[in-house]
Amino acid sequence: MTTDFRDQMKAAYDATGAAWDAGPRRIYDALAAALLDYSPVAIAGVLAVDAGAGTGAATQELLRRRASRVVAVDLSAGMLRGMTAARTSSVAVVVGDVDALPLASDHADLTVAAFVLNHVADPTATLAELARVTKPDGGVLASVFGAAPPHPSKDAIDSVAASYGFAEPGWYRVFKDARDTPLRDLRAVREHAIRAGLLNVCVDVVVVDPQLSDVDLVSWRTGMAHLAPFVRQLAPACAAQLRADAAAAVAGMPALTLTMQTLSSRAG
Repeated sequence: MTTDFRDQMKAAYDATGAAWDAGPRRIYDALAAALLDYSPVAIAGVLAVDAGAGTGAATQELLRRRASRVVAVDLSAGMLRGMTAARTSSVAVVVGDVDALPLASDHADLTVAAFVLNHVADPTATLAELARVTKPDGGVLASVFGAAPPHPSKDAIDSVAASYGFAEPGWYRVFKDARDTPLRDLRAVREHAIRAGLLNVCVDVVVVDPQLSDVDLVSWRTGMAHLAPFVRQLAPACAAQLRADAAAAVAGMPALTLTMQTLSSRAG
């Protein structure tokens, strides 16, 4: 990942935090709950790291399952500022890079990286870094999206946004083509984990139904980092009309289901 690409992506997420928490967060809450069902260690009482925490979906779910303490790390301060529900005395919030976590080795009982591997240049190196901060025989848990056709609402909502002047940012196309798509191959995730030295590697495919209304679909898509900064800079009335047009465009579409790969493993 080039510095320019990384900086552009970080800036987009910095500008997205509040919109993410109001839209995509509902989906990622459901995905975090499904991911933690595959934890290789009992969660109650653990010290956990939420690497690439965003606005705290996995952090909140870890606390709900009685983790004793969570260190939430993300490169984007803007996303971390959106971490409202998960901010308690049991959470330490840290701005940092998942490829160079500002934590000592053998720090955590469980390290979680929910939808992070598709944002990095070298998933093998990232998984090795997650293993570094995890105690021997502790758990490393990660997720990426699986191979499934995109929901038609994605193109429909982006098309409506384009009619208002939206143009897909360059970093997003690089992200999708060079980072996200290759990891949708089940074999790729397993191979990265094995090369990183993780043990007892298990990859499962899980289908999650977040039960969204048409309005929820629009909030999801317009809260994503490639689109939220554009919507944010529109006049309030114009942004409201865009959302109304997008809701009309997705009316009657089939329910959204998401295919997720869960990587459950032990640190070496």
